[in-house]
Amino acid sequence: PERYYLLPILSTFAKEQPPNLEEALRLIKDDALKQHPKNSPKNPLFAEAAQHSIQYLAFLAEYELLFETSLGIYDFEIARAVARNSQMDPKVYLPLLQRLNTLPTFYSRYEVDLRLKRFDKALRNLYKSYVHAENLDAFSQTQNGSFSGGNSFENCMSLINQHELHQLGLELFRDDTERVRIILIALADSLMKQSRPKMALPVYLSASPPDVEGARRAAKAARDWRCYFCLLERDGETTAAADKEFLAEKRRQAARDIAREMTSSVFSDQSKRQ
Repeated sequence: PERYYLLPILSTFAKEQPPNLEEALRLIKDDALKQHPKNSPKNPLFAEAAQHSIQYLAFLAEYELLFETSLGIYDFEIARAVARNSQMDPKVYLPLLQRLNTLPTFYSRYEVDLRLKRFDKALRNLYKSYVHAENLDAFSQTQNGSFSGGNSFENCMSLINQHELHQLGLELFRDDTERVRIILIALADSLMKQSRPKMALPVYLSASPPDVEGARRAAKAARDWRCYFCLLERDGETTAAADKEFLAEKRRQAARDIAREMTSSVFSDQSKRQ
């Protein structure tokens, strides 16, 4: 019979490097569903055979790891069956699973990914929740009074900035020019905070329309004077004739400021020559 090989197969999954606990749990659930009488109201994962399989797997991996792995495959039924066998407090895991079961699909997965610190997956699921306009009005907070946020673009940006997911954000929002610009500027700002102005400069300029003010700051910090003064010239492209002298004086003042900084030895000899 097939079940004769179940435990050896579970052992094989558990002893892989790294352990393939996801497939082991899926196998337990598939077996439970096959063995379960069709008309029985009992949860198939609470049946004796399924519980025995979970207990066996728990000898090879800790219950807490099995529980987190169950959450990671977004299977809250098997997570409950695992927790039921463990020393976990029902007052903790039952409200958590109830919440995850009742939340909209993609937002529920987003909360799981945050819990497991899978931030790339969290952003993908938050984006899907945003695109599908999942309604979160009934879920203002979690059981412990905290809330992981909403599913707006602003929430996506918060996650992007917090975990430096700008490249993934650009991929997800690639068809939305306005939001691509916001992400690009956020990426450039992040590079500036990391003291990488040479990398930030082309990012500011690649936004549509370019962030000229940000590009100026980056050019100045990168000592790219040619680019810096070219960006100052952009102020005059659409300026009335009456203001031309003001802009010319602004450029002269910028040149004096830079010369003053250079003579005060703030810059290296190479930067001065440039």
